[in-house]
Amino acid sequence: MRSAGLFRMCVATTALMILWAPILGGQEKGQERAQDLLQVCGKNCTVQFENIDVRVIEVVMKKGSKLTMHIHRCPFLWLARGPGEVKVTSPDGTSETLAVKANQAQFSNAVTHAMENVGSTDWRSVVAEQKCAPATPERR
Repeated sequence: MRSAGLFRMCVATTALMILWAPILGGQEKGQERAQDLLQVCGKNCTVQFENIDVRVIEVVMKKGSKLTMHIHRCPFLWLARGPGEVKVTSPDGTSETLAVKANQAQFSNAVTHAMENVGSTDWRSVVAEQKCAPATPERR
């Protein structure tokens, strides 16, 4: 099943992110006031997997829908399940529009942002978030 393969890839990549997190950086200024993705996403997000180290979320954004300002407190990876066009807005109001290809993946350090599907179709992605507590051998 294709989604099972994508899921395994996200989990494996997140495991690598856990090992590299101390090297890759920390939070941006002002992130402490934003809410977690699941607190602001409404019907757009579904947790597919979660344990003490990672959380994998499927995000479905209907054409024109928005995710209000939210925070990813730790490094994360997202994988587009199909093509789309999304506008990403930072807390300072600056924004960029991304033309995303199907199966495009991108890593990000901790960030606060809002998103809007500005494309002509619904857009799906999978977000694999590392949890901030460091993994230890007994937690794996």
